[in-house]
Amino acid sequence: MNESGQSTAPRVAGDHQERAVEVVLTGGPAALPASIQLDSAVDAEKIKIQHYGGYEHFERDIDHADDGRVRVYRWVGRTKIAE
Repeated sequence: MNESGQSTAPRVAGDHQERAVEVVLTGGPAALPASIQLDSAVDAEKIKIQHYGGYEHFERDIDHADDGRVRVYRWVGRTKIAE
């Protein structure tokens, strides 16, 4: 979620590839990709990815400086989707 409480689920870059940044995901389920593309306008401290009936939660890893094109997020946990 971003600062206003809205979801910041990552979107795969398509037509907006020039605005995309690479996001490296560390930890989490092995079935998730090691990196994804995220719109550069999304500058969230936390992201969540829908995965197998739940959400995988990642937080920005401040120990890894980004160069504006690559961001590192580390896995912090999983929640189930409410029914």
